[in-house]
Amino acid sequence: MGQQVAIGDTATSSRRRSVSGSSISSSGSIFSARARPRFVPAASTSPPTPLTFTQNSFNAGVDSTYQHAKQDTAHQEDAVYPDISHLVGMMEEQHSWCSSAWINLEMPGEEESRIWGTISQEPNEYSSAELVHHNSQPCPELPIIQSDENSSATPQVRGSEEEYSFGSDSDDYDEFDVGGGGVTLDCFDEFRQEMVRTTKVAARAEIVALESSVQEPDTEVTSSAIFTTESEDDYDGDDDIDNVLQGLDMTPFESQTSTLDKKPWTYVLSKLPFWAQYEATRVALHCGLPLSNEELSNALSPYLAKLQIACKAKDLQCSWYKVMGEFFSHHNTSSQTSLPKQRISTGLFTVLQRDGWSKTAYMTGSIEFNSSRNRPPFSIRLNALSYQSLNRFWRKYGSDRFLTVRLPSLPNANHVPMPFERKVFCRTPQGFHEALVRFLMEEDIELLGRAWRLFYVRDVKDKNKNQPFQAILFAVRGEGIKLEDECEVEELLNWHIPLVPKNLNSTVPKLWSRVALGLTKTSATVQFTTDQICPDPRNPRLPGDPYTPEPNVRNTVGNVEGEIMDDGCSFASPAVFRKIQEQLGLKEAPTAVQGRLGGAKGLWIVDPVALKEVSQGKRDPNEIWIRVNESQAKYQEHQVSELDPAWTTLDLAWFSHPPKPANVNLQLLAVLDHRGVPFEPLRDLVDEHLESIIQELNNAIDDRLLLRNWVYVNGKISNARAMAKIGYLGSCPAAPAERLLMWLDAGFRPQSQGHVREELTKMIEDFWESLKEKMHICIPLSTNLFCIADPTDTLKEGEVSLQFSRGIEDPRTGRRRDFVEGDILVARNPAQLPSDIQKVRAVNNELLRELKDVIVFSRQGLRSLASLLSGGDYDGDKCWICWDPRIVEPFQKEGPINTAFDGESEWFTKYEERVNKLPLPTTRIPSSTKLTLYQMRVANAFLRAGALYTLNSQPNLLGIYSKIHERYSKQFGLADDLALELAKICASLVDAPKQGLSLQQDHASLRKKKFSQKGYDDSPGRKYPPADPGDATANIIARLDGFAQMKITERKVEFENKHKLEHAPFSDSDLTEMIHAEDVRARLDPKIKDCLRYLRTELGKVSDKWKSMVNRRWNSGSNQRGNSGFGGGPMYSQSQSQAKEDESFGSTVDACYAEYFMIKPLPEGQTTMHPIISRWMKDAEKPSSEWQLLKASAAFLKWSGVGSIVWYLAGQQLCELKARATGTARYVIEDIYQSLKTDRRFMRKREEDRMTFGVTDEEEEIWYDFEDDIPC
Repeated sequence: MGQQVAIGDTATSSRRRSVSGSSISSSGSIFSARARPRFVPAASTSPPTPLTFTQNSFNAGVDSTYQHAKQDTAHQEDAVYPDISHLVGMMEEQHSWCSSAWINLEMPGEEESRIWGTISQEPNEYSSAELVHHNSQPCPELPIIQSDENSSATPQVRGSEEEYSFGSDSDDYDEFDVGGGGVTLDCFDEFRQEMVRTTKVAARAEIVALESSVQEPDTEVTSSAIFTTESEDDYDGDDDIDNVLQGLDMTPFESQTSTLDKKPWTYVLSKLPFWAQYEATRVALHCGLPLSNEELSNALSPYLAKLQIACKAKDLQCSWYKVMGEFFSHHNTSSQTSLPKQRISTGLFTVLQRDGWSKTAYMTGSIEFNSSRNRPPFSIRLNALSYQSLNRFWRKYGSDRFLTVRLPSLPNANHVPMPFERKVFCRTPQGFHEALVRFLMEEDIELLGRAWRLFYVRDVKDKNKNQPFQAILFAVRGEGIKLEDECEVEELLNWHIPLVPKNLNSTVPKLWSRVALGLTKTSATVQFTTDQICPDPRNPRLPGDPYTPEPNVRNTVGNVEGEIMDDGCSFASPAVFRKIQEQLGLKEAPTAVQGRLGGAKGLWIVDPVALKEVSQGKRDPNEIWIRVNESQAKYQEHQVSELDPAWTTLDLAWFSHPPKPANVNLQLLAVLDHRGVPFEPLRDLVDEHLESIIQELNNAIDDRLLLRNWVYVNGKISNARAMAKIGYLGSCPAAPAERLLMWLDAGFRPQSQGHVREELTKMIEDFWESLKEKMHICIPLSTNLFCIADPTDTLKEGEVSLQFSRGIEDPRTGRRRDFVEGDILVARNPAQLPSDIQKVRAVNNELLRELKDVIVFSRQGLRSLASLLSGGDYDGDKCWICWDPRIVEPFQKEGPINTAFDGESEWFTKYEERVNKLPLPTTRIPSSTKLTLYQMRVANAFLRAGALYTLNSQPNLLGIYSKIHERYSKQFGLADDLALELAKICASLVDAPKQGLSLQQDHASLRKKKFSQKGYDDSPGRKYPPADPGDATANIIARLDGFAQMKITERKVEFENKHKLEHAPFSDSDLTEMIHAEDVRARLDPKIKDCLRYLRTELGKVSDKWKSMVNRRWNSGSNQRGNSGFGGGPMYSQSQSQAKEDESFGSTVDACYAEYFMIKPLPEGQTTMHPIISRWMKDAEKPSSEWQLLKASAAFLKWSGVGSIVWYLAGQQLCELKARATGTARYVIEDIYQSLKTDRRFMRKREEDRMTFGVTDEEEEIWYDFEDDIPC
């Protein structure tokens, strides 16, 4: 009986292979330069033939399946010992064809001893294992693993040395079976590790496949390879190996690229710019093509020439998607009906074509689960390119080497649906996550001609609860990556955090959070030399000498040692801040910057003493230095001899800036109420705030310039544009606010155009609803600033310094104040304890006058003031500051509250495993010339552990417990014992991931038990409606909410009565003038008459298609609402359903727009000598051609009163027609347009009597933007 075997390559070489083409092994075609080792079953009629090898065999490449074996000095010097873990690893990989297999391991000794391990992979069960031991010698202690399929407990080892002993004359054997139906893959790994540990003698290992799924049922098939290691003396030469190989019928695996049956291939997409490779690949994956560099390249190869032409076309966007549409129509095998809805913004397209790959281009996507049996478990779907601020990793390696993907989550946190279970052989969410991490870490993911591996996993703070995690993949090698730039993820980790003992002694959660520091959005600013960091005048360092972080300041009161008083805060020379000002283009140098410097993180402030000496001419103004204290150093840095410029560059995250008035949130309101602030002044502030923002709308509605600014601010335009998130639907922006801006810029007014009126009415309605749903109170005499520790140590306990660079306006006097004196309130969010707002005294300290736009806290006392404010520090925390006497004067001081959480162990569990204690991987890892084998293994173990820790962690429950605390404290007050306990739970949850904290599994039951003891009902659906503002017994927040609702309702009625918008017409003569003129000409010219008749006929076809697709979409949506099962129903939340509806509508628009845009003056294939029609034909496909404008005019005449179709198909052309008719128009290209906004000084001239004390979040963003502060 013959056999067929495919032998893969070594682990040490497989990770260094080329991913853009094939190669042939020097030792023969049977050795793959691509695949992990796999054994292919085949029918067999004779026993398997042993394959004998020694060290020479390794060198010859015969044993290319295994890593170099370990050598045991206790035995003969030249003996070779195979890594048995790979035998087990191969069986793990074979569950697609092998339902069971066994290992036969013979270990020679004084008396022969044999260990048999049987591993089964049943389709609907766990892996099961049994160990059978023979002969007289006690077997090395092997684990017999018990696992209850209903339990997630850690596998236990059963059995003892005595139980493993058997008589030499006995033919019997003991069988230790696995309880509970089998073992999970965790148990499998433990079994494998023990096999590797105990197998340190020369051995023979055999793998036998049983019950192959490719054979007929109930047919037992043996496919084996027997590897026997011998000493060098017993080796008879390579001829023996050749004889053995000749007797084997080798069959390659399909995934192998290096065989005699397969020709080498070339990654043809490398001839395109990288952004074009990405976009073409995105469409190909959208079509359902497999995740394979070769197959994607081969599929796109016939379109290469067209794509190259499109990349250089003037109408890039149109030309590009025209080619992609052709590709989609020929290769689509998915359920998609059109190209991806997401498109690159026009502005980004322009930048990419002009400048090539942008360093801030952001590649994103999602990993999706494949339920189909004949497809791999996971696939990747890419999103359109967008912008993202730079981070340390991107600056070092380039943004093109990082791909951020959303990870799939389970619909039920406690159950794995059957398709998942069958695909990845797991029944628990933990097992599913392990399978996902294995997919991303152990196998190179082929994409864009490169090999990608998982580097980091993080949770996502947005509303998409169905994909709450992001994975960051790194391109380790491949197309466009030079050989010297190839880098494994373990080496990438070491570049960021050195794999030295001090760092490896950190806990997994803490070190995992340190990795995230390199992914923080920052701007690179000043690069220091090593002697400029922590300079010591008493002991100057030579350039290149290492520095030691300086000790923090600790105060001692009596015999009690105080805590750190400057935690996270240090100094730098004035020249550093001047350089930052120049690099970022700021109007003046900031006082403080938050950033990262090597392994340090925190806040750096200008040294006021040095600043004064520089201004007096006593110090060199160009002196560059920066100090790092112990609390800022988060991990040990690299040795100085290995320094990379990135490690000595200050990466700036944010900086101090002139203040703006701040909002007070509900948590602060609750504390203010508890500390004696009455209802009346808070009510007056609500009234003033609402009057201010409603008046803005009243002023804007009749002024197109002010209305444009109102839409820009309330539509959150600034951030969307910064991130290149201006998507288009056909010829119109997808975002309603962007559509309104486009129409207003073109000259449309809501009073004269019905469609503009409808969009504006919807936005105003959303504005009123947002006011009702989210109550904010803006206090003019308040702000948010960085808090810093007093560098001069001249402030007394309870004193602060508050200075402003440009002053802040006092509405009582109409004048700006440069500093504040007297009592003020300071707080930090979240504020849930009664002590989280403190009353302190602001003083005008001469030595601190240059520290502007920050609040300086005293360093005196037993505790730092920052730590009293929700446990804050000085590493970049911002404080809420209020000096309005209506709020400050009635505020009552309260004695200190014990902030220590004695009940932490009752509510939380803690994961404290240290990195250097993690089990090292027994799966193969890449080789490295930069790191030792131990460093590679411990880095691999850490990356795997960190990813699983994140994926298996609880959802962020801070918001839920904050709401619970808010509702409970409304009834029982903030000082109630349980309210204090809930507040401390919230404080612990803030840093829970970094501290390794997770709420107990029964935390909900514990909470309900404590609530029941108080007689409190916290039902999820319980509502707290607004209260009568005049009811003095009601909660103050409910009263303020009731007052706000009443005020908003009154002002809304007044607004609607004053501004009547419901009578705006849908017609517009400016838009139909062009088609009417051609109709007049057509009366005298039959050719033009025929052309216009053809145009109207084609428009009718588009209209019919639109109606058909819309009707089909709605009918399909109503039918699918009742669907259930995998892939629908419970797998999708309401947000996902809405997203699918939006995508369906986008597909409708795209399909109709493509057909509309290609309507030409004549049917395909016809020509004409008519001068006017020829002119129309010449530029028919250009967006602003005469034909496109005429077509838009005809479409508007036909469709203006029948919905939105005309705006989606011809929106840009209609705007051009309107701008031409309105007056003098200026043309602006897209990327310039996106950077424009209304000038504030110009608006103030238009609105001299307007004084706004409130500011929305978006206005704050615009304010930062108008400085052009951060170029990242």
